[in-house]
Amino acid sequence: DRETRRAKILEARGRAKRDARAKSAQGEKGEKATGEGAPGETELREADPIEKAEK
Repeated sequence: DRETRRAKILEARGRAKRDARAKSAQGEKGEKATGEGAPGETELREADPIEKAEK
């Protein structure tokens, strides 16, 4: 249902932010670091159409 889906999205968002912080702390080169919340923001934009479709 909607609440379960929302919980999974929020969990994935938090995991992405945590992974990005760990990656930048280790100094690995990968995606350009545009800020601490960049992976979460990308995921947020991707989640919006899903949430709109559910309404």
